[in-house]
Amino acid sequence: MRTRARLTAAVAASALLSGCAIGSAAGPDHRAPAAIRLPWAPPPTAEVRDLHLPFDSYDLSVNEVYRGEQAEDLLTRACMADRDLTWTLVDRDENFPDLRNRRRYGVIEQPVARDFGYHANATMLGSTRVTAAKMTRDARLAPEARKPAKDCQKLAHTKLGGKDVSLAKLARLSSETLDFAQHEPSVAATITRWRACMKTAGHPYKDPFDAANDPRWSRSKRPGTEEKETALADVRCKARTRLVPTWLTAETARQKTVLRKERTYFTTLSTYKKRYLQAADKVILSEQNAG
Repeated sequence: MRTRARLTAAVAASALLSGCAIGSAAGPDHRAPAAIRLPWAPPPTAEVRDLHLPFDSYDLSVNEVYRGEQAEDLLTRACMADRDLTWTLVDRDENFPDLRNRRRYGVIEQPVARDFGYHANATMLGSTRVTAAKMTRDARLAPEARKPAKDCQKLAHTKLGGKDVSLAKLARLSSETLDFAQHEPSVAATITRWRACMKTAGHPYKDPFDAANDPRWSRSKRPGTEEKETALADVRCKARTRLVPTWLTAETARQKTVLRKERTYFTTLSTYKKRYLQAADKVILSEQNAG
């Protein structure tokens, strides 16, 4: 699959990316749909705010995604105006934390474990305000404007991004470094201590992913008492054994090795990202100067 070099979260969770709308009413009674509100999630703690890996700098952070989206919005507005249609810009004038690795090593925050267990939602990985604004804009899109909006967005991205870059390889390499680090002696030994800690707490699992993927948790849309208690024990055992920093250190070393081996590929990613952001900044600056 080929896609532009953007945050894919999760992103995943990723209502972070596209949305489209115009300023006309939707529906015969001219009443626009109500503004969309997304689920609440605990604010990020220091544990996840400081969780960064070498590969991160080769994909767009959430703030960089929003810079690109802002530029594409401006280009889309001009394109829609040429068709006598309007386009509402989404306010992204804020600095958002980069939370792409929040669940990389499983649940590591007490508030998340307490309120969500092993469940998750898009709010944990990005800005709910921006995501909800884009979803609301999409819901309010008048039928006759949908195709023009889609065409204008495509043109805007082409003008900004030029040649697309495959992120499939980056996703594969990222998954491989996570697995490789898990089996490094230092991490494997720490997981053994984590396993003993969990067993003592009454939750026998072989590793954190085994705990998170317990089939019982998926039987309900909301976490039950047992799931929350297991997740809280998981977080405590990770902290006691220093599993997350040990794992992060091992994976950081592995990613640096992969960066050297795959220098050509990562140079391509870096070049694309730089050009994309430069093009976005040029559009945004032009708009500011015009205003």
